[in-house]
Amino acid sequence: MKKTVITFIECICFFLGWAILSAVLPLSNSDNPAVWRLWAEITPLLSIIAFTFNFWIIEKKTIKLHLFNNPIKGVLIGIITGILWLGFPVVIMKLMKAIDFSGKNDIPLFFVWILAAFLNVIMQELLVRGWLYQVLKQKYNIAISP
Repeated sequence: MKKTVITFIECICFFLGWAILSAVLPLSNSDNPAVWRLWAEITPLLSIIAFTFNFWIIEKKTIKLHLFNNPIKGVLIGIITGILWLGFPVVIMKLMKAIDFSGKNDIPLFFVWILAAFLNVIMQELLVRGWLYQVLKQKYNIAISP
């Protein structure tokens, strides 16, 4: 019972700490919306990386993080997932004729917007399948995400 309470407190501290740190870190002062968005995605990503690493160290590296098992495979899966995550809705909207690609529409710093979207997906994956998920899965055999 004591172990369960400690793990629960650790999980609450992890999530609240990440949310608070993400909220207090400064955002970009840029007037460019693409640069501002990129910075807005980098901030919570860096927070989740810091909290994941610190809590992993606190657990004396006993929690196996999927990030370290096969990082190359993880990066490739992440890139493919990110492309599908961003591309699938576009394909559906195109098939439903909700969007049309005619003419040319220049989006300033388009690749910065795409990078920001990828960083958002990475941050979500770390939050959903990172330290919190692994602690609950490995200590209590509770799967909280697929």
